[in-house]
Amino acid sequence: MIDQDLSDYLATKGAAVVHLSHHAVMDPTRPIFPEDMQRAIAKNDEFNLSCVVVWPGHGMPLPGSVGVIFKPTCANVVSAAASDSGSTTLPDGTDGSLGLPLTHETLAATFNVWLWNYNEWRVRGAEVVGIFVADPLNIEVKKKVVLTLDGHEFTEVAATSIELDEVLSTFPHQSIFTMGPAGLVEIPRS
Repeated sequence: MIDQDLSDYLATKGAAVVHLSHHAVMDPTRPIFPEDMQRAIAKNDEFNLSCVVVWPGHGMPLPGSVGVIFKPTCANVVSAAASDSGSTTLPDGTDGSLGLPLTHETLAATFNVWLWNYNEWRVRGAEVVGIFVADPLNIEVKKKVVLTLDGHEFTEVAATSIELDEVLSTFPHQSIFTMGPAGLVEIPRS
């Protein structure tokens, strides 16, 4: 596969490769919104990022509401899977993904999520296109929140609702997109 094949196929599908700010707290030592996305933008060439490929009408329940959109070349795609590939970085720094190398077959399989309801690509060093918002009217991100239980306040990391204005102000130098009927649509700044 060559870069033009990858670019053309994604364009034909109206697809985007997105590293989402995950809702789940899988590792409490990892950065949360917006630091997780700022790190993915600034240091995406230093580590492999788990991404999902989205397109108009994909129907996948996404594990996050906001993400960084990448434009990968073939060399940037570490692995591709038509399901959750259980990706992690191993202690020696290598990628521990059950995904497969990017080929015409694995690229096409990415869009057959009806079986697994999710896809996962591992991407490293790809060009940043902008910020993705799945639903501009319903945005949740993982942040520190203050909760009260029996009159005692405590801080926890949890998915919490934010407004589109917070995404816009957090990423003033990035274009913000959502998925439209034919592909990405830029959300205008007022």
